[in-house]
Amino acid sequence: MPDYVKKFDLGGTDIYIKDETARNSIADIPHNLYSKAEKGKNIVFIGDSWTVGSGADDPDTEKFSTVLCESLGMNEINLGVSGSGFARPTPFQDQADAAILLPVADRRNTNIIMIVGGMNDLRHTDDETFAQASAGISGLISTLVPYFPNAVICFAINTIPYETTATMRDWIERMKQYITARTKAHAILFDTFTQIFISNVNLFAPGLINPTTYGHARIAGYLKNALLGGVYANPLRDTDEITWTRTGYSTGSGGHIYTDGKFVYVEQTRIDMASETGSHICGSVPSGLIPARNVYFPIYHTTDGIIGTGVINSSGGVYINQTTAHDSAYIGSLMYLCAK
Repeated sequence: MPDYVKKFDLGGTDIYIKDETARNSIADIPHNLYSKAEKGKNIVFIGDSWTVGSGADDPDTEKFSTVLCESLGMNEINLGVSGSGFARPTPFQDQADAAILLPVADRRNTNIIMIVGGMNDLRHTDDETFAQASAGISGLISTLVPYFPNAVICFAINTIPYETTATMRDWIERMKQYITARTKAHAILFDTFTQIFISNVNLFAPGLINPTTYGHARIAGYLKNALLGGVYANPLRDTDEITWTRTGYSTGSGGHIYTDGKFVYVEQTRIDMASETGSHICGSVPSGLIPARNVYFPIYHTTDGIIGTGVINSSGGVYINQTTAHDSAYIGSLMYLCAK
């Protein structure tokens, strides 16, 4: 695994993990997840092409499930199948049926079942598919719980960049609500997983379907933090938006800023911008959400690709440097640590 991957996500450089003296909310984490991340225990993974490792340079060693287990000292049992989903086209239920056939010792040694998927279902945002996916979630829980007496089931919904219509966002929210209501006794939904990855083109391989090695490392880092009670262990607050001060710049869509008090998440933002080139101070983030260090990002046009770069500096200013003139473009979703 490349050193930069280890440094970025699992060394606490950009994704913070609370140390023992800072674990002030561990008792509030559902199902005591911190105690489940135990060395020598198993994590069973059910999922689609992300779980298989598609997009990584070396799927065998760099997929998120392998990186996560390696960093936690846990054993990986990966049952993922490309193209699968809660309902379509190949149901996760097939993987659950395989899981319950594992040796009894492996099942009893399993502390976590990680189910990551949904993007294949999200290609069909109709009520029939929602009903099928909902039934698929119920079936997974009913199948797995009796055979894995020591495990907590963790769900995370994934999706692909720039396929996020209002209908899809509504569908995702409905799925989250259903999972939360249905799984209180046995499982937890990592709610912000979708927000972080939903539109960040920088984390995806060509084709914008599967994460790169870097993207897989980000997923592993996020899941590790969620399991250990770090980033986003507390509910997010919707606080504000980027304030644009340069003439011609405004938020076309998205742009909401969320925080849990320690981390800041800026969702995908479509900028209506002046058709100009060059570097300019164009706006700012609210006070209290200033990054601990400069946060750099590309400016992405859906047809022409990267047309510039930007930075949120350690004073909260937002600078845009356009290399190609356009009147609108996107910033992928961002996450950073607040200044202390």
